[in-house]
Amino acid sequence: MSSIKTEKSDYLNLYALMLIKNSYFDRAIELSKKIISKEPDNYFALFHLGAAYRMKQQYDKSKHYLKHAIRVSYGNSILAYISLLDTCLFSEDVDCMDKYGKKLLSNFTLIRILDQLKELEKENLTTPIIQQSEIYLYLKKLSDEYYQKI
Repeated sequence: MSSIKTEKSDYLNLYALMLIKNSYFDRAIELSKKIISKEPDNYFALFHLGAAYRMKQQYDKSKHYLKHAIRVSYGNSILAYISLLDTCLFSEDVDCMDKYGKKLLSNFTLIRILDQLKELEKENLTTPIIQQSEIYLYLKKLSDEYYQKI
């Protein structure tokens, strides 16, 4: 029974991602909230909530859900860190930038961050929100420079 529930939430999360990619942020928020009402630690639903709220410029809500996504992923989500840092940047929250920037760099090597970004791009798993991110663009530039050297 659990796998059926998980499979359904996987499809719903994909649909929420498509809603975000097509700028239907309110619908993505509504759907993602339904998912977390059944699965409170569903990483993708939390991430989508953070991303949608970020695009609606509701930065406090965005940070709340992205921090929760990082917690439930046990710190393994580079993408959630990048999204959170970008939200901190846009909300001019310097303390947040400092705290989570240090956490990102203490949890991952720069090479691992760059490798994961390349992989996400190759799989077309980055959203327009991430692609427009100042942090993402900076890391992408570093990644491009790194891979041109090797």
